[in-house]
Amino acid sequence: MQAKRVSLILRIVGVALFALGGGCLILMSFLGAPSFWYYPCFYALPLIAPFWAWRPRVGAGLAVGPLVAVIAQLRFLSGLTLGFVLICVIVALSCMLFAVREPGAFRLPVVVSLCLLSMSFLADRLVHWQSSDQVLSGAGCARRRHTVGHSGTGMVRRPQANSSLSKSRRYILLCRLSFVGASRPLDAQPWGLSPNAD
Repeated sequence: MQAKRVSLILRIVGVALFALGGGCLILMSFLGAPSFWYYPCFYALPLIAPFWAWRPRVGAGLAVGPLVAVIAQLRFLSGLTLGFVLICVIVALSCMLFAVREPGAFRLPVVVSLCLLSMSFLADRLVHWQSSDQVLSGAGCARRRHTVGHSGTGMVRRPQANSSLSKSRRYILLCRLSFVGASRPLDAQPWGLSPNAD
């Protein structure tokens, strides 16, 4: 009887946490996210809620990948937002520990969840590399167009420093130094991020 009561509480808390918490993260992502790979993981959280109502063990396995994304973006948060997300993460991890004792599959949902995480991260890296190549090529063409040669004098007038080129170099540096792909945008700090997050 007690086991059934614990299972019922676990289902209710799991459904409410992943549905409401995932919805809040999706709304927060409308203001901007540190990187693209967070979006698929955030959108997957409300979709996992029905699995918690059906088989908590399956829901716990599917939640592994999205929770990795939530934990990774904690370093970008500050203030009340950090406290709210941290409490949700602790409750989610506690629910997952209890859900492991419930009947149902676990390894296959974990594999599916990690595959989602890997594909999201891979797509994020491809988008970053493609955009950085476009910025570099555009900056190089602009620099060549503005270079003027003076025949007979051997002098070449060079333009001033190209701001697009410097931004592209900073962009690539941020991509290379990013932790788990969570690179910060150049000109904005989404979600009220702390400037001392790094």
